[in-house]
Amino acid sequence: MTPTAKLLCMITLVACSNTAFSGGPLVIQGAAGNTPVKYQNPAITVNVEAGDLGTTSNTDANMLLQEALDLWNNVSTSALNMSVDTTAITTDIDENNFTTVLPGVNGGAQNNNDNLNPVIYDSNGAIIDAFFGNGASDNTLGFAASFFSIGGDFFSEGFAVINGRDLGITNTDFILLITHEIGHFTGLDHSQININNQENISGLPFICLSTMASNYPVMYPFICRDSSSLHLDDEISLSSLYPAADIDNNLGILQGNLVNLAGDAILGANVFAVKTTTGEAVSSVSDYLLQDTGFYKLYLPAGNYKLHANSINTLFNGGSSIGPYADTILSESFTTPHPITETIYQDAVTNDDAIITIVSNQTVAFNFVLDVTVNEVDNTNNTDTGGSGGGSNKILGAPSFITLLLLLGLLATTRRLFFCSAKQARLL
Repeated sequence: MTPTAKLLCMITLVACSNTAFSGGPLVIQGAAGNTPVKYQNPAITVNVEAGDLGTTSNTDANMLLQEALDLWNNVSTSALNMSVDTTAITTDIDENNFTTVLPGVNGGAQNNNDNLNPVIYDSNGAIIDAFFGNGASDNTLGFAASFFSIGGDFFSEGFAVINGRDLGITNTDFILLITHEIGHFTGLDHSQININNQENISGLPFICLSTMASNYPVMYPFICRDSSSLHLDDEISLSSLYPAADIDNNLGILQGNLVNLAGDAILGANVFAVKTTTGEAVSSVSDYLLQDTGFYKLYLPAGNYKLHANSINTLFNGGSSIGPYADTILSESFTTPHPITETIYQDAVTNDDAIITIVSNQTVAFNFVLDVTVNEVDNTNNTDTGGSGGGSNKILGAPSFITLLLLLGLLATTRRLFFCSAKQARLL
């Protein structure tokens, strides 16, 4: 079957003078059309070429790459283990020979069955320009991809191309950008978690202002984080896709359906749980498995949580989409019953925000029922196999199209606080 994938298109992000993506699975396929696609073997080797990354030596570039991989490798509740191999590609890959290990630009050989996951250091940006047009390397850090077959459960191989031109980013930004795209490479989507989206206030897309930088996950659609580390939401997203054998001994589950009063699924909403003691948040997207049930599922460390829901920010469509219903501004995440202002599950007796207790190796299940006509929420405890909850509430306030190649952009922009019209960064 022809290898296909989800294309993350161009997005108008900042690239004015400095740098500027956890979510569920990036791709849903399988025989029934609701299986998260991932690598069958979580021990993934990436094969690095022998050339330098611009003025950065091959040795130093490999060290930066390994640091990014290790952020994912060190998630204790995940089985993923990525390593760097320097022996399989012994030549310097450039614009003259890249088709020996990468897909052809105009329908050439896909090189998707050579048992390699090449990471190519595009020293002068010429490979990026070959794929996306002259000048693309001026504002594109690189791109990554993983191959899968329509109806299949697993990625077969992947690759990444990293721009070696000096685009004015720090090592921390560089590591975060690679980490973000490695997340996509492994099958992770973007996430919104509990960010209150003031970026979109008054129609002005200011970014990275809604909360402290440490509260933004690596897989947020913009790079707002300022340290080479993962957010809890990133760790949970990876663990959900590549669970460790003992994951149930370390995490509990909160799940259910987000529906309206008639029981109809509410598609493409942001559902998140916030730990009462730390403020840490973990998110999901309603109906992320494309079953038309509004299903959400959150792995959570033991503790007490409040359950929330709101709409996906309208900025997060196309290349920066969150969930399978945000391809365009006209997709389900942005149409009736959206916009949904923030809702919190409340206790039926006290009418206060309900405290939901999560215990390792147990599942708590709730229906989150939204009255979209009067902006009230009625939350019904559908099933409870280990936690507390129930009662009623009131409101308090994708896969993208299929192409021949999964192009997942390594975004090279500036962490500016505004969009610029003069120059756009591409998220591919």
